[in-house]
Amino acid sequence: MTKSKRQPAAKPPRNPVFDGVCLASAYIMQEGKPVGFMYREAPEEELDSGWRFLSGEEDDAYLDNDDNYGVYDVEAVILVDPAIKQYLKLPIGTEMERKDDHFVKLEEEEG
Repeated sequence: MTKSKRQPAAKPPRNPVFDGVCLASAYIMQEGKPVGFMYREAPEEELDSGWRFLSGEEDDAYLDNDDNYGVYDVEAVILVDPAIKQYLKLPIGTEMERKDDHFVKLEEEEG
């Protein structure tokens, strides 16, 4: 009996729903805090998913510093907070906030 070389496992194909990049706060991506607020706007570039992820602890001064947020693959944010995955198909204009252990959709203000 001869030994056969074991082939490395093939990488599973990426799910095209999650392809693309997003903006995410350093609180999430560097400190591992969960997403507290997420919204989707019109993409700025071809690879942009339009998703923006914040922990909810950022203030204007924090966000004024470009070092406090960055462009990341959406898959990287899912690794930090898998709870966002089920909402990524929602349309542009969606805003969601974490309430306890789930997200709720924020309604657009009238007027």
